[in-house]
Amino acid sequence: MYSVAAAFDLKPHRPIITSQPINVVLLDDSKFDRLRIRRMSQATGLPICLDEAGSIAALQALLDLDHFDLVLLDHRMTDGDGIAALDMVRNHPANAHVPTIMVTGCDDPTLPVRAMRLGCQDMLRKADLTAATLKAAVEAALERTSFAHGTARRRRAMVQTVSHAAVAEYRQELQPELTALTAEMRRLGADADLSRHEIAVELERLAQRCETLGAALGDPGATRPIKRP
Repeated sequence: MYSVAAAFDLKPHRPIITSQPINVVLLDDSKFDRLRIRRMSQATGLPICLDEAGSIAALQALLDLDHFDLVLLDHRMTDGDGIAALDMVRNHPANAHVPTIMVTGCDDPTLPVRAMRLGCQDMLRKADLTAATLKAAVEAALERTSFAHGTARRRRAMVQTVSHAAVAEYRQELQPELTALTAEMRRLGADADLSRHEIAVELERLAQRCETLGAALGDPGATRPIKRP
């Protein structure tokens, strides 16, 4: 058996322990092979719920109907090949990020690299396929996808935390300036002794300070010249 995961020296996985169904769709135009893989999936001991597609068009229809946890792809198909099917999965609006494993009888040495470039998690030879190898591949694909999603969530949480901290710091630093600006505008409105020219000069000075604050807050619109009546 050759394996994309082994070829790229990916870390060993931990066994998946779950009682939740693992929704898997199998693409293979051979009814015999679909039945064989179904029996193997049942023998893995994993809670696999398997849907079958005998063509790429049938796979498209299933992907449109439901969200899947994993896609098993045959390479040689009557209406295309596994690379075309993999590309279709990667561009599907609801299942684009679902992990994929190619199960094939093809001996093309370039196939694993092409499949990996399209995000295929692993590749298994049909001749070497057993319940044990299928189980290991499914667990590894699900774990790597879960880890990637967890990393993305942690990254988003970190960015959000840093953003909130930056806003709090800006607020603390800029609040005195905002308070001073408000007080000056109120005094300007209450001072009846100022001429129109003096008021215009003071308004321009206050406007420049507001633009400086806007730039500090990262608002491009705040730095645009303010139209005077």
